[in-house]
Amino acid sequence: MIMKQNLLVLTAILVSHISFSQCTNLVLQPDSTNGIDAYFVTVSPSTNNGNEVNILSEAWTSGGNPIEGRSLLKFDLSSIPASATIVSAKLSLYVDTASIWGTAGQPTSGNNNASYLKKVTSAWTELGVTWNTQPTADTAGQILLAQSINTKQDYTDIDVAAFAQTWVTDASQNFGVLIDMITTTQYNAMIFCSSDHPNAAKHPKLEICYINLENPCVTLQPDGADGIDAYFVTVSPGTNNGNEVNILSEAWTSGGNPIEGRSLIKFDLSSIPSGATVTTAKLSLFADSTSIWGTAGQPTSGNNNASYLKRVSSAWTEMGVTWNTQPTSDTTGQILLAQSINTKQDYTDIDVAAFAQTWIDNPSQNFGMLLDMITTTQYNAMIFCSSDHPNAVKHPKLELCYTEAVGIAEKSTDAMNVLLFPNPANDRLFIKTNDMEVEQINIYNTNGTLAMSAASIINNQLSIVNLSTGIYIAEIISKEASVRKRFLKM
Repeated sequence: MIMKQNLLVLTAILVSHISFSQCTNLVLQPDSTNGIDAYFVTVSPSTNNGNEVNILSEAWTSGGNPIEGRSLLKFDLSSIPASATIVSAKLSLYVDTASIWGTAGQPTSGNNNASYLKKVTSAWTELGVTWNTQPTADTAGQILLAQSINTKQDYTDIDVAAFAQTWVTDASQNFGVLIDMITTTQYNAMIFCSSDHPNAAKHPKLEICYINLENPCVTLQPDGADGIDAYFVTVSPGTNNGNEVNILSEAWTSGGNPIEGRSLIKFDLSSIPSGATVTTAKLSLFADSTSIWGTAGQPTSGNNNASYLKRVSSAWTEMGVTWNTQPTSDTTGQILLAQSINTKQDYTDIDVAAFAQTWIDNPSQNFGMLLDMITTTQYNAMIFCSSDHPNAVKHPKLELCYTEAVGIAEKSTDAMNVLLFPNPANDRLFIKTNDMEVEQINIYNTNGTLAMSAASIINNQLSIVNLSTGIYIAEIISKEASVRKRFLKM
């Protein structure tokens, strides 16, 4: 029996089918329209600088009088579900080498310019905040921006995961961060580009990787090495075009002779656990405005270019398929790509959930999709970027969310309030109970198989440092009740 304790430590068994390939990546680098940041300063305590091209922490002078400046920065995280676990969150602030503040050309200046990023704890607005109306901030967990080592120093990949988890879990508390100099020694400053800066590449950037334990999602946008797609055409029926930078459906001419072109595309879904239920699956295909096919600069052209996505029903290989060896396909459930409304039209968020569910239920039948024009009327085409295209952001993208078929579910009771922390965990995982006597801890994988039982612990802790990344379910049992909770091992 485990004696009554406020702090217990768990170990767990890896659920091997979960990996960080299922981590959803979100990159936020908003412009002046969507960015939320502001600078305020003692020398003009009632003035708002929400449109300033810089965010600063500074101790300087103005007309010989000492001044102090601070800044606020916030990102909109509403696209991340509240149940998500933040795996990583990295903030990058870029120095403004052309700043007019302080000493020209010395945006990170002085020998005592170390600053803190503090979590803001009250509301503010970008175009309303001033020195006199600045919000409150919390010193708990504040993040050090160390003394700069040169005058043109960017501060990149700042770990703000703890802040981000708070903002996602309770969106009403997302008030952003305050950039505040630690010691207000004059002639010290950190001067970064704001979201209003003319150089978009230097806007503040937040890169977040998260996993939704309740409804996991995966984004697949492979490159030329991992992508599986190919184009084939009647004019060269024995030729393979597995490395073509485009995927097309087309009816055109070549040397005055009519031709027809089709394409295949497939995504590797082996990272999705067997038995998963697809909740959403959205395919995005991006027009290639620089394509040399058909009429230059018209990747979606003609007045009759509507096409179908059909589920392929036989095997093919990227580097082997030709017009003569193309696979069979099924018209059941085929998906319409309607007539384009302009010549550079992307087709985004195409619902392919039914296809994806079939592929997950029967992995051996995942032969991908055929892009095929409905009516082969000449001088009509849809021309998209393939996974071999030089512009990586235009590669075909599949965004898929699912629920797992679990043999044991989470449950909780009012009688036994249990806190798991940290979550995600690294080398140790703790649980805290409300002084109830814990008799047993069972560890299950998400298929419901009992992996281990814990009946004792040493020094209130048990290392999990040697476990691989994965999701686990812990069942904590007392005489009065039992609780099951998920957690993530990083």
